[in-house]
Amino acid sequence: MAIDITTERLISLEEAAKLIPGRDGGTLHKITIGLYCRRGKLGIKLDSVLAGPRRCTSIEAVARFIEALNEASQAHSRGRKPVPPSQARIPGRTKAEAARAARQAIRDLEASGA
Repeated sequence: MAIDITTERLISLEEAAKLIPGRDGGTLHKITIGLYCRRGKLGIKLDSVLAGPRRCTSIEAVARFIEALNEASQAHSRGRKPVPPSQARIPGRTKAEAARAARQAIRDLEASGA
């Protein structure tokens, strides 16, 4: 889900880094948060927006990111590879079904005069 700038509170990546605990009781570095925005972790990216010259995220986006990481981690611990929602498999058609649909679409366009 993308950030809705009209309803979510935008925060800088530095502020977001302070929200996520790091190792040994510290917090994450802002560069790590930037990597989560660009590359993601466990196939899940932290939502962010460019607000003027700065990249920002939101408290709600951080919460969604942490929840998604927990779900992916649990799936991984059960022996299943986590699949990000954006890469979930959608059942496809066979080549014959696709060709049949294409021919039907052409016939429909010709019949409508387009």
